[in-house]
Amino acid sequence: TSVDEAVRLLSASVAVADGRARRMKGGKVRPTADTPALIVITDENPELMAYVPDAIKAKTRGVKKGRKAAVDYIDAGQRGTGPNTGGGEVMSQYDTVIGGRFPKRQEGQFVFPDYYQRVDLSKLPGNGAFYYLDEERSKGPGPEKAKAFFAYDDDEHDDGTEATVIEDLSVK
Repeated sequence: TSVDEAVRLLSASVAVADGRARRMKGGKVRPTADTPALIVITDENPELMAYVPDAIKAKTRGVKKGRKAAVDYIDAGQRGTGPNTGGGEVMSQYDTVIGGRFPKRQEGQFVFPDYYQRVDLSKLPGNGAFYYLDEERSKGPGPEKAKAFFAYDDDEHDDGTEATVIEDLSVK
């Protein structure tokens, strides 16, 4: 999408969160078939957060209001610097943060700022290794190491046979 369209999509997600907030009688919206969760995925988030004030404003409002209104945001960026992620005000609202490998320790300081002395993203081996921090871990032990595996439709097994496609893997 274009930057203008991305801002419109973010503004629409804020409108959904506002509408749900007005209808709910306290508490948190639990997603149902009639009121599904809205998940807003932003790739190349730094392009918006570093240069587009309207996007920063919409994202900040959406993340704050969305927490209780079943409107969730997933942002991707190759660098975790403050301006590229919307700054501390946006980042502090996320339920889950995932940090992959960075070439230099300093580059990872904005991903887990409260755990910077304990988590060195530059020492991750790569190839799917990452740290994650969710609500439960933020109240206790802090970021935890994990590993993800990648699957591609065109992969082949070592014996030359075709690998199982992603769709098959996702239903197992």
